[in-house]
Amino acid sequence: IFCLRKRVCDYKNEKGSQLAPYSKYSSNIGLLLIGIACVFLVNNFPFRFYSFDQYHGQAGIKPFQNYIDYVNRNSGLSFWAHPEARNVEEAGAVSIRTEEHSLNLLQARDFTGFAVFFEGFKTVGKINGIWDSLLKDYCAGKRAKPIWALGALSFDSIGNLEDYLKDLRTVLLVAVFNEEECLKAIKGGRMYTALGKNSSRLVLSNFSVADPNSKGEKVMGEQLNTREIPQIKIGIDFLNGQGQLFKIKLIRNGEVIKTFEAPAPLNITYLDEQAPVNGNFYYRLEIQGQDVVAVSNPIFVKR
Repeated sequence: IFCLRKRVCDYKNEKGSQLAPYSKYSSNIGLLLIGIACVFLVNNFPFRFYSFDQYHGQAGIKPFQNYIDYVNRNSGLSFWAHPEARNVEEAGAVSIRTEEHSLNLLQARDFTGFAVFFEGFKTVGKINGIWDSLLKDYCAGKRAKPIWALGALSFDSIGNLEDYLKDLRTVLLVAVFNEEECLKAIKGGRMYTALGKNSSRLVLSNFSVADPNSKGEKVMGEQLNTREIPQIKIGIDFLNGQGQLFKIKLIRNGEVIKTFEAPAPLNITYLDEQAPVNGNFYYRLEIQGQDVVAVSNPIFVKR
């Protein structure tokens, strides 16, 4: 407004009134500034305070939960990346500090899953760790959704990207290989992930839970309803290197109920006679071999 009222010179008559014309240059600057101000005004519509800021104390999990809820409302998928990683760095004059935040997974709700590789295996993905706690909460009806594990790479130009990609695999179970089916598999937990130099050679050819007296059989991410003793089937192939010894831990509700050691290729059938006689529970696998470790997603059982 000051620019709009500015004149080319300060020339007044005997009554003190301005006689000089308005400055076109200053007027144009004034109109430009008003235009910019209007743009910022529209950009902030409907003129309300942000839900979170840096001036009102620690908000805890709320900003992250707000983001997860937004993703869910828009039919997206949300995964916690490297929850066990601590990051301290400087970007110019800005200091960045992120502490290890695996406990946030217990506080947040309705997210799709987490990256067990990298930086999610020692605390979150370990046997009877945070992931198992989340899965047990789901079986107990305390959570609306199960939590899935996948492999994820956060590459920040350190090292060779191609080498990192060679050592990490997330394998999806799909009938047809296209974007829609892949997203459904990720959303439904129909996948397993492997880490190590031999990750591309390990094939979990079968992991299922069946009713031995019927044709009912379920795979990762699915639920089997049965009154019979659950029958677990495990198959492992090792491409271009058969004969390597593998250790397979069968986990039920966060506890190792059976450990198998056998060379690939292998096919195992196991009847879990000690399974709970009623209620909801789950099975998952942890597989270890030379230069490879793999983790399956759970199969749920309701008896």
